[in-house]
Amino acid sequence: MGGSHKWNPGFHEYANAYGEGRKLLANAGDLIVKAIAADEAAIGFCGFGHATDQVKALALSEDGRRYVPLTRENVLNRGYPLTRTVYIDVNSTPVDPRVREFLRYVLSAEGQRCVERQSVYLPLPAGFTRAELAKLETATATERQGQ
Repeated sequence: MGGSHKWNPGFHEYANAYGEGRKLLANAGDLIVKAIAADEAAIGFCGFGHATDQVKALALSEDGRRYVPLTRENVLNRGYPLTRTVYIDVNSTPVDPRVREFLRYVLSAEGQRCVERQSVYLPLPAGFTRAELAKLETATATERQGQ
């Protein structure tokens, strides 16, 4: 697709719909699934958490030989080729203690359970959270030494 998401004139782009007070009325992913379910020739993509039994997820391949089905496990282990990670970047030194505590919570088992309960996002792999917590602790120790 040459870096573009638009490949034909029938392309439709969806966005979250908000009402008064920025209340979410409709999620873009849910709108995409609803439109695909209504048109047997439609194809689209949205987040894993929007899947329903009204649409069929396609197995995908990076090499044209090994097709990986869309399952929760294949998204978690990054085997499914169409996944994304949501990042949190902090660009300040020293890191505000409130931000540091928020990051500890996000990376904690409790924080990852909260992410999982959202049903739209999946928790990070345990090895990744351990490594990121270690980086956070190293940065904290380095900042304390510099004071």
